[in-house]
Amino acid sequence: MRLLIAALLVITPGAWAQEADAYNYRANGHAFFTGGACQHGYAHYGGGFGGEGFVWRGLSLGGELGVLKFNDRNSDPIGLTAFHVGYHFVNRKRPVKVDPYVNAALLGIGFTGRGNSAYGGLGGGVNYWFKPRFGLRLEGRLNALGEGEALFMARIGVVFR
Repeated sequence: MRLLIAALLVITPGAWAQEADAYNYRANGHAFFTGGACQHGYAHYGGGFGGEGFVWRGLSLGGELGVLKFNDRNSDPIGLTAFHVGYHFVNRKRPVKVDPYVNAALLGIGFTGRGNSAYGGLGGGVNYWFKPRFGLRLEGRLNALGEGEALFMARIGVVFR
């Protein structure tokens, strides 16, 4: 009898830990390298990381931290932090290879040696999942930074869930 009770105590938590749903895409994290140009034609490069979680269907909330540097010698690096809202065009209950999305940076702050400025941005791209939890992230963005500065960006990175 004691052996049966001990076996049930060992087996039961494992059964409770199993989900009724075998798969549910809840969130992702990413790291990226970016390159592009401003509206004046000056090239820039940088990188960063971020993440997002789903709140309802394909709707997601997330954030990013990054740094950006123009390729001229006189510019200071720009630190970027933003709060994003996005939408992924996938069924989160079924695993897929291609995960297209759009997003908007609603609350962004750019930090430079000369001061801070607010920014916003629009972007979109695709996550391509090589493995169930690891993939490639490709994205295009347009950020409006401070007083009349527009930044066009192409990003490539990794994504994980």
